[in-house]
Amino acid sequence: MSTELLSRLDDWARERQIWPKEFHCPHYEECNKEALHLERGYTCGMSYVGQEYGEPELAPGKPFRLVIVGIDPGANYEEKKLEGFIESQKGIETWYYGTETKFNQHYRGVIRTAAAVLGRDGKHCLEHCYQESKCVGGRKRPNGKRCVLRSFVQPNLVKCAGGPDRQTRSGAVMLKNCPQYLVSELEVLKPDLIVFHGAKAQWAFPNVLPEGYDSVPLPDSPKQGNFSVIQKLTTADLGSECFILYLHHPSHGCLNRQWGRVVEPALKLLRSKGAIPPL
Repeated sequence: MSTELLSRLDDWARERQIWPKEFHCPHYEECNKEALHLERGYTCGMSYVGQEYGEPELAPGKPFRLVIVGIDPGANYEEKKLEGFIESQKGIETWYYGTETKFNQHYRGVIRTAAAVLGRDGKHCLEHCYQESKCVGGRKRPNGKRCVLRSFVQPNLVKCAGGPDRQTRSGAVMLKNCPQYLVSELEVLKPDLIVFHGAKAQWAFPNVLPEGYDSVPLPDSPKQGNFSVIQKLTTADLGSECFILYLHHPSHGCLNRQWGRVVEPALKLLRSKGAIPPL
């Protein structure tokens, strides 16, 4: 599934003119006036696609597709490497399967989120990898347990931002323009659950939803302030029922502070509706 999906995503990125080696985004000039560091596609990062995306089961014979959306690439592009989906996949796996490499605060939160969502398929990583802040299983998958690092896709709300300090750099202009690419990418990925890490997504993503999309709060959803963190996204373009879970970003302990009060009740509600895999 991964090879076929990577091929379709390659075609999609080229069609939308954001493929790093053939970059010609129509929003470039407007965004670069705000950012001043986009460098003609060198900072445009393609999504990480786990090799087992869609293999966890929601129910017997029914695949579960999990997408976890970050804020922006935020990586060090001083070396000006142009990377596509295959390079992104290899890079994430090589980095986090390294015996000495530990998860940074961001990826520790990503693994914790994915493992908690995947229920019994994520139990090993929730008890070991997240706790020990590194991938202790890797490709070998001890005791036959699933490695959640391979089980999700990670796009970004903004694809084209970067700098030497790995800090988020997306401003209002980019957040107005770039999430529309995410919408069209989701039409290729056809997820069952989209998790957003970062409060900006609560307004940026709904603002770019095209005609035919409808996002409504799920009744009884936990709230962050007055905002319902679980939304139901309906459109024929995704091909199935899809839910959105809006969470804080893992950096600076934001997700940790939200976990018991918001994340766990949200996952319990989604699980009760059969929207995520069982425990």
